[in-house]
Amino acid sequence: MVFVASIPSTISLVQPFFQIGIAVRNIEQAMEELGAALGVEWVGPKVREFGPTTLRAAFARTRPPYLELIEGSPGSIWDAPAGSFIHHLGYWSDDLKADAARLEASGVHLELDLGHARYHRGTSSGTRIELIDAAHKQVFLARWGLPLA
Repeated sequence: MVFVASIPSTISLVQPFFQIGIAVRNIEQAMEELGAALGVEWVGPKVREFGPTTLRAAFARTRPPYLELIEGSPGSIWDAPAGSFIHHLGYWSDDLKADAARLEASGVHLELDLGHARYHRGTSSGTRIELIDAAHKQVFLARWGLPLA
């Protein structure tokens, strides 16, 4: 059986996601474990502050899709009190407003708006999608020292 969504749109997120974020309880332990298992080096962890929320993030120095580890402050959307889990799939967006509207219409609702990035979460799937303004791409890559391709 093939299911096709009935929401008409000219916008498509059916493109390769550029990153996968994993929320962890202890970022150093996760970096050590996955670094050894996958043979990757890490950039970070770096501290990021979003209002009252602080998180620490690290990226594997690989080609896309990038692997991000996130340790969030208690109670934040990045918190992992029950253990590590896949936190989000990250997509570049050429039009945040239009892409966000499409997600909303599909039942994937806005959870957090950071201006240049927005987190949406599916009601049924629980899947979290991070849209990042494509105009922010060079800043993002430079911040983390990641290769483009």
